[in-house]
Amino acid sequence: RGTAGAGGGGPGPPPGGAMLPRLHAHLEAQGVTPDIWALQWFLTLYSNGFPFESTLRVWDVFLCEPYPKGSKVLFRVALAVLKAGERELLRMTDIAQIVEHIKQLPATNPELQGDRLMANALKISLKSKQLGGLNGGAVAVRGGKQRS
Repeated sequence: RGTAGAGGGGPGPPPGGAMLPRLHAHLEAQGVTPDIWALQWFLTLYSNGFPFESTLRVWDVFLCEPYPKGSKVLFRVALAVLKAGERELLRMTDIAQIVEHIKQLPATNPELQGDRLMANALKISLKSKQLGGLNGGAVAVRGGKQRS
């Protein structure tokens, strides 16, 4: 099952579906799944398609904040991008147009630039249980002890 959030599958409601329900339903109806647009962002830690200053802000939080807050920023940024473009995305019905618009948002929307991107992303409340299995069973190691 695809989701409009920052990932799919796993137990519990997907983060995008719970936080942006109208957009989630619309993207799902159009066949737009997160792997089409978010995978590249996650794999490159937002260095592809984002202004350099914005990428550095994401890296600051990702690398400097303790687990799990640092890793949650990846999902929060994706949700902030969707939220910033929600109004326009809800009017689109062509899958190619939707995907291209999502990919262009970080470079074209002033609310997604540098400090404003992080301010908007960090306003999004995201609990670990909302991510369900989206972390792929990742294990954090701190002080020689493993936590899941």
